Parts: sequence; C-alpha cells; structure tokens
Amino acid sequence: MSYINDCQLKFNSLPPEILDKVKSGPVASVIKKIEEQYNIDLSFLVTLVMIDELALRDIPEYLMKKYRIGDEESIDLKDELVDQVFKPIFISDEFNGLSAEDKIKTIFQKEIIFTLQGDDEIKRDVNSIITNLLLYSVTINNDDLVKILLANQEQLTAKQFVLDQKSTSPTVANWLNDFLRYVGTKPFSNVEIMQYVTSSSNAKILNEGEKRLVIKLLHLFCNLKFFPETINPEAPVWEIFPIEKEATKTFESPLPRGMVREPATAKQPFVPLAIKEKLEAKGLPQDIKEKLVRAYFGQKARQEAISDEENIVLSKSQGQVENTKNLFFEAVKTNNFIRIIAGLFILARADKIFSLLKEDKRARQIIEQEIFPKIIFEAKKKWPEADLGKFNFNFENDAENPAYTQLFIKYLLNKSTRGDTNESARIGMQLASILSSSGHKEFLGMTFYDETKEKFDWKQLEVDNQGNFSI
Repeated sequence: MSYINDCQLKFNSLPPEILDKVKSGPVASVIKKIEEQYNIDLSFLVTLVMIDELALRDIPEYLMKKYRIGDEESIDLKDELVDQVFKPIFISDEFNGLSAEDKIKTIFQKEIIFTLQGDDEIKRDVNSIITNLLLYSVTINNDDLVKILLANQEQLTAKQFVLDQKSTSPTVANWLNDFLRYVGTKPFSNVEIMQYVTSSSNAKILNEGEKRLVIKLLHLFCNLKFFPETINPEAPVWEIFPIEKEATKTFESPLPRGMVREPATAKQPFVPLAIKEKLEAKGLPQDIKEKLVRAYFGQKARQEAISDEENIVLSKSQGQVENTKNLFFEAVKTNNFIRIIAGLFILARADKIFSLLKEDKRARQIIEQEIFPKIIFEAKKKWPEADLGKFNFNFENDAENPAYTQLFIKYLLNKSTRGDTNESARIGMQLASILSSSGHKEFLGMTFYDETKEKFDWKQLEVDNQGNFSI
C-alpha cells in the first residue's frame, strides 16, 4: 500500500464526529476559502495533521517544501490554519459558551487523554489558560484540579490493571492512585516517575506508546500538584500539560536548495529606566545583565494576560478616567487580581495614581483601614514603649507623599500576586518605570533586583517612631 493510501485509510478511520467537522460545516468552508486565497490544495496537509503525521509547528516547512511558499507567508498561513481550522476541530463542542474555568474543568474531567495526546500548539493554549487561572482566579486553584484529576474515569491503557491486589479498570484515577501508593508521602519528581514506569508491575507490561502516555500523565500530575514550584519562570509558556521537547520528523526529503531558513535575528528588548542604571553599572557580569532583563519581562503568558485585561478595561471605560477608577475599585472589592494590576498600569500611564490617593475616598479607605493598621501592628513590635496613638499619619494633608503611593502600590500588588514578593516587586518595577517616565524619578528605587538570589524585592520604607514616612 502506498504512503498516501495508508494515510487516507488512517484518516477515514477517525471518529465520525471528527470527520464531519473536517468534511462539512464551517471548518470545511474555511479550508475552501484558504485554498482559493493561496491557490493550493490543503486536503493532504489536513489529513497528515489529523493522523499525527504532521505537527502543527511543522506546517510552515511543509508549505515551503511542497508549494514554495515564502517563509513569512507560510508562518502566517499556518497561524490561520491553526486558529480557524484545527482548533475548532480539536476542541470539543462542549466548550462552546463555557467560561475559561469551566473549559479547564471539563478537560480535567473527561478530555485528559485527548489533550495529553494532542498537538503541542493546542497544549500551549491550554497551559496558558490554566496558568492564568491559577495565578489570578479566586475561585479555582491547583488543588481543585488535582481532585478532579484523581476522580477522572477515562481509560488510559488497555492491559490488565491491579490496584490494592484487585483487578480493576486502568483509568486515569487508578493510575494516579497506584503511583501515589508507590511514592508514598515523600515529594516526587521526574526520577520517581521514571522509576515507577520501569519497575511497577502495572507499568512494566505496557507497550512503548502506553508507557509514554503514562509518563505524560504523571508529569501533568506533578506539574499541577506542585505548581508553581515545578515551573521554569523563564519559559515562554509555563507547562502544565507536558510539551514534547524534540521536533517531530514529518517528511523525509530536506527543503529544496535555496529554501533553508536563516536563523532569526534576535531583537534587543527595550530596557526600562528602572533597570537601565543597573545594566550600565561597571563590573556587572553580562550573564547577570541578561538574567535581569529576562526576569524583568517575566513570564510571557502572564504579561499577555495583563495586556489583554488592560484592553478590556480601556474598552469598558471608553477611555474615561472616572470609569477606569470605578472598574479598578470594583476589582479591588471583588479580588479581581488581574484587573487590579491592569488598572494600576492604566492609571500610572495616565499619571492619575497621585490624584487617586488625594481625591478618591475609596483609595483613602484602603490606606487608612487596610494598610495603616498593618504598619501599627509592626510598629508595636519594633517600638513597644512608643505612644502609637500619636503616630503622624497625616494622610489628608500629605496624600501626594510618594511614600503613600508606594504603600498603596505595594499592598495591592502583594495582594494580587497572593504574597509572591518576587512577582509583586517585578510588576512594581514596571510601574516604577512608567511613573519615572512621567517625571516621578523618586520611584526608580521602589523595588530592586537581588543578583545573588535572582529575585525582585521591595525597598523598605523608612518610618520613625512618630509615624513619619520617607521613601
């Protein structure tokens, strides 16, 4: 049988509901439209993707080889195919109309195997949604998803499975429970996962494909259970569902002569005022400078989520400062953490944070009812003999003191990052850069980067035993 016929046979054996999506309805119309636009036939490309012979990331190379489409154009076409063709095919119809949180819950309840075996591009999207939820949602956390996963009844493998000396179904839940019995209560990592797969009685009898699937499941479980400790903060998208590290071989012959891609020229990132001085300091090693720049810009998915939320706030507020303030304080009230951060960025760019503290009673309430009591509590430990009733919290007459602005920003960012000092200070440094560009240079020292710990931190405000602040 020829390779093409073999691929077609595999394609025709796909589930009917998948074939229906490809051959009819909106997806088929999109494919036809793209074919007409580029004057190419996409039928075999779609077949290869659907039967896992061609990875989504390798579509540009395939297009360059087969149709001699240019590098940039092939990447644009691949993005178009992923967004308009393959995501609608791969993502369940049950997801239509669901919130991001409900979509993720549905995946963990009954779409785990499909997602584990899915293309890396799809997994990156899912990972981005999960990490944003875990970082910013107040209604779901990693423990919730672990519980759902431990109850998942999808059948992961085909061979006989024994749990607690009884024959049972090899479900996701049973595989995880067997693994947890193997590792006990001790922390586990990739080492324990590989030891389990090679030595446990249930795993030893699996074929290689099933072993890989079990390993993926256990990596998913580990990433989720110990989030965010298992995460590489420098990765462009944090992994919850594991991503394949090696490229998939999709076709045998190399690209035609003259079509080999040149390596992309690395763009120099914008260096903000808040760290420019440190980067120019004499004697600072180059690797430390590079780490500082990478750390400053943070995790890509998180930055994109903040940027997206800024756009939502700007749209809802119609560019009106008062509307932005209302949305911001509503976010503070409801613990909408990502909107709090987005609101701070918008108000900082509009140079409205100082007037916010001076003119808006909601900001004063946060300062007086939530922040000052914490300061007094700490002061009691530092100056037990001081008359704290005379603390000079002269906020009404000194609202534009930069110290109060720093207290306000620090409190809200610490709250919004769930006490993650490194992350709150990193975002604080970005806000300091915005404020300094508007002439408020006093904020450049609000946060700093500790090269030895490779973490951001807040500079402590000076406060005397009379309650006077200085920055």
